[in-house]
Amino acid sequence: MMNWDAVSAVAEVVGAVTVVASLLYLAAQIRQNTSQARLAAQQATIHELGNALRAQAQDREWAGLLSRALEGLDSLDRVERVQFLSHIGSIFRLYESAYHHYQEGALDPRFWRGFERAIADVVGYPGVREALAMRRHHLTDDFSAYLDDLVSSTTPRPIFAEPAGGESNSTA
Repeated sequence: MMNWDAVSAVAEVVGAVTVVASLLYLAAQIRQNTSQARLAAQQATIHELGNALRAQAQDREWAGLLSRALEGLDSLDRVERVQFLSHIGSIFRLYESAYHHYQEGALDPRFWRGFERAIADVVGYPGVREALAMRRHHLTDDFSAYLDDLVSSTTPRPIFAEPAGGESNSTA
């Protein structure tokens, strides 16, 4: 005759092993999905920023406008001001998105450090600081506070154009 207590104990052990195996499988799937989501966020952000930078590199007139705008908004007419403010707004929304992806663990810290250095350099330009002063209310409070901390703690280097009065041929 079968001992039902023994059968029940074996069934409980098999059930427990099955639950543990299922949890391990689920953990592996979550890790894989998290990794894929992180990669997708990185690629999307880099792609969008690349598109914006490519546009300014390929259009001489647009690059000229940016070069003037970086030094200050006073040299721009109304249409150019709209173009520049729209462009900077778009760029900073991308940077803000990258910041939040990083804060949530969806952006690799190695990529974030590159973004952070670029942001520090970009906000070093007078025209960008003017634009941010005008459009800061479009940004989240935490990203805006992050920008304040970044500006006060870093020394920017020119990345788009040499500063006014600097006719240097060196690269940043």
